[in-house]
Amino acid sequence: MMVESPRIKSAASKKGNILLFSIAYSALLLLMAVILLKVVYNSYAAEKFLCEREQAFWLARGGVEIGKNKLAQNHFWYTDLPHVPANDAEWIKNAAFGEINELGQGKLKLVREKETNRLYSVGMRGRGRVILNMDGKEI
Repeated sequence: MMVESPRIKSAASKKGNILLFSIAYSALLLLMAVILLKVVYNSYAAEKFLCEREQAFWLARGGVEIGKNKLAQNHFWYTDLPHVPANDAEWIKNAAFGEINELGQGKLKLVREKETNRLYSVGMRGRGRVILNMDGKEI
């Protein structure tokens, strides 16, 4: 019968501890890398959305000016029938009939309700959507 010396057991035990430590350390580094990647991606996505929203705002602002110009040329110009309630953002974005113009990489939708003093401009760029009324106020 062969008996192992205490020195051999001690050396094997140290190798096992080093292996477990290196696995735990690698897992910790991997977890930190995943968390850092998530933070960087979220920052990028937020910045992209803010940029698209800013571009949509300026498209909508230009649309207000285009709409005012159209009304100055023709007081009876309209794109849709009156809708209740006024300033209904979901209706303006999705269901209202309006003139749609493509400008660069964005779109502009003008909505004027018949026989009312309501003019809306919707700027659209990527996921950014901004609705402005005739006074340039955001809805």
